Amino acid sequence: MDTHDEMSRLLRAIRGIYGGNPENESKKEAPKKEPVQPTTKREDPPSIHTETTEGVTKEMNVKTNYESEWDTIVKTLIEASREEYHPQYDEEGNEIERRKPLITDYVLTEATGLNIPSKMDLFTGLDISEKDNLFIEIGDNHSLYRTVLFVNGEDNAIGFFDIKTCFENGHAKNYLVSKSTNICFTGHKSTKYFFVFYEEIRSKKAFYRIPIEVEFHNTETVNTHLCIDFGTSNTTVGCFLDERYADSISNLAIINGNVILNSENVARFIERERVQSTDKYDTIKYRNIVPTVVYVTDCSNPEQIEYAFGYDATRRIKDDNYCPNASCFMEIKRWTSNLDINEDIQDAHGNKATVSRRDIIAKYLLYVIRVAENQFKCKFKNVHISAPVKLKSKVLDFYDGILAEHGYKLEKKHAIDEGIAVLYSIINNQIMDNNYENGKSEKA
Repeated sequence: MDTHDEMSRLLRAIRGIYGGNPENESKKEAPKKEPVQPTTKREDPPSIHTETTEGVTKEMNVKTNYESEWDTIVKTLIEASREEYHPQYDEEGNEIERRKPLITDYVLTEATGLNIPSKMDLFTGLDISEKDNLFIEIGDNHSLYRTVLFVNGEDNAIGFFDIKTCFENGHAKNYLVSKSTNICFTGHKSTKYFFVFYEEIRSKKAFYRIPIEVEFHNTETVNTHLCIDFGTSNTTVGCFLDERYADSISNLAIINGNVILNSENVARFIERERVQSTDKYDTIKYRNIVPTVVYVTDCSNPEQIEYAFGYDATRRIKDDNYCPNASCFMEIKRWTSNLDINEDIQDAHGNKATVSRRDIIAKYLLYVIRVAENQFKCKFKNVHISAPVKLKSKVLDFYDGILAEHGYKLEKKHAIDEGIAVLYSIINNQIMDNNYENGKSEKA
């Protein structure tokens, strides 16, 4: 297959996001000057201005923060694909043989020096993070763009991944990560998938397409209880997963240590830290607890306030020299005794809003649930949250109201209070250490 054919395939991949076909371009009417609607399929070709990552992501309902890089790439490819070929004839009317112009600046090159795992599991609506161990080995001769195109066998681009470089156990690793909102999980049935990488070296642009086996799973809603220890300073979340907790259990999740069958599983939270000011990348560590801290990142739209939680929140506070201009909240568990209060908040840019304490706690709880669901590759229906002894009924009613709004059911009938939870922990540790006496009394 020559360069032009290869380039055509790549172009179809990028244009496939729109649902369009470059080969039929000339058969379509001129574009109408109407605003692009994110969920409306175009019947006419989009303009060069909208044939960018922004247009791409609108059409596939995908969000990305990397418009600048892929905008240029997509736009240039579209323009190159429209280069017309005009045959030339000699004096006798015979066509002069000449090679059709190739897109010489864009060559789909063999990916030497680039290696990725052979397989990837994708679960509908779940993120891919460093914990999924989807790493890429990058040779020293490469300088890749940090955004990667995800393409299926029907030449449709179905998402974007990011290359995240970090130190782990003293070694630099490159991971392919993606939010679920950057992946289109439906509308394609393929047995082949590819990552398309891009780089520009000395004004020479090159694409690399690497195949990967992908197995798509419909994320199951399981009956297993997800247990949350919502603490004043730190929070932890976990569950017991047996070999029947889901019909489709990811073998890769087991291999990567994200799921341990027939055992208790504790969700791991990623802590990122720039150990030395001269370090180029963050060092990441996996923690079984997460700070109960919330930081306001954007409140310019009071209807869609954005927060950072846990280690991300504490890092932002540290980066602000512990004097953040944005609002941040610690020990939010104490609010459960008085929830009918609104908090005046602001972000680092000076935007201000008013939000209820209830909403802040709700967003934090949904955050820790989301981390657990991403790791255990399932959706939970039943949630248990330990509550203080004295305010047990009131607190459980509050948690129940929050979770019910988002499709979760709080365990109230068999809920354990924090005092009993401590006793269970003591007994469990004695059993594990083989240091217990039958009939012995314990106090919490």
